Amino acid sequence: MLLETPLAEEQRELAKTIRVSGSILLSTVSNFLDFFKLEAGKRLDTVRSEVLLSDLVGDVHCIIEAMCGRGGAVALLPPDLSAAPAAPVLCDADRLRGVLLNLATNAAKFTRSGHICLRVGEVPADGYPVPPPGYAGITIRPCTPHGQQRGRAR
Repeated sequence: MLLETPLAEEQRELAKTIRVSGSILLSTVSNFLDFFKLEAGKRLDTVRSEVLLSDLVGDVHCIIEAMCGRGGAVALLPPDLSAAPAAPVLCDADRLRGVLLNLATNAAKFTRSGHICLRVGEVPADGYPVPPPGYAGITIRPCTPHGQQRGRAR
């Protein structure tokens, strides 16, 4: 409701950070419950929905920006979505957000100087992107309709 009221730009950013943080906290609790399900030998359900990667990555960036602050030894660059699909993708948004948040918070914790940038891009089914020297990368491969992974794990 707060975000639906007139706010200054900085107030709007802070309110958005609070909203996203609450959503991520709820997702984290849900992940713990899922872990206990797996420990008990039960099946884990995923929720697949169409998601705009720009929104999802923007949420992660908002949290990491609040964590890193502004003007420190580590610069948080805006997310690079130039190679990302513009159309919605089908995924479990909470799980993907959790993975990206984990990667980004680890980068924020362990980067002493320089910058952090989250780059999201579409990779061809037969391609393996190689990050530039000094950068880390993770590739998430889509599954075939039968649940078998395309290509080889790397």
